[in-house]
Amino acid sequence: GLHLDGYNEELGLAFEYSSNQYYQIVPFFHLQEQMNLDAQIWRDWKKRALCYREGSNWHKEYALVKDEKFDTLLGPQAIFYPQDDNTASVRQDATELEEENYHLRNEIQIEVDTNRRNEKQIRDLERDYDRCVQEIQTLNGEIERLENASKEEIIELKSEISSLKSRLYQAKKDIQDKENYIS
Repeated sequence: GLHLDGYNEELGLAFEYSSNQYYQIVPFFHLQEQMNLDAQIWRDWKKRALCYREGSNWHKEYALVKDEKFDTLLGPQAIFYPQDDNTASVRQDATELEEENYHLRNEIQIEVDTNRRNEKQIRDLERDYDRCVQEIQTLNGEIERLENASKEEIIELKSEISSLKSRLYQAKKDIQDKENYIS
């Protein structure tokens, strides 16, 4: 969680000790440089916002400056959180956040992979669709050609039948004429 360095319940006063590591990169505190500094600034902002939301005042005490008025104001009512606990809590929080970040990245990667597979399937389906549309157009053209060819073939066949009938009639007539000539 977000731990404070100290809190005076009677005064409703939350306080944090502050030094350079809150405003600039200090390798001891910021192993990952800017990312750690940004995280520190974000945590401080969130602690301050939570204190204001809960009705507590916020005070930042500079660790290198001894403020007698502040110490007197806090008096014996102040609850101090030892530095070791804060350090352990921050490390635990960082570990928890890194673990959560790892799981979230894995979930995101799964989503990304699923989206890529889906996009590939969509592209494949679109190609199949385009190919089917092309085949349908080709088949429609072939059907139309066959229908037109059939009409023409029917006309040609009728003409051929008519011509055969005429020749058959002529052959029959020739046979009758030859029979008459022979008789």
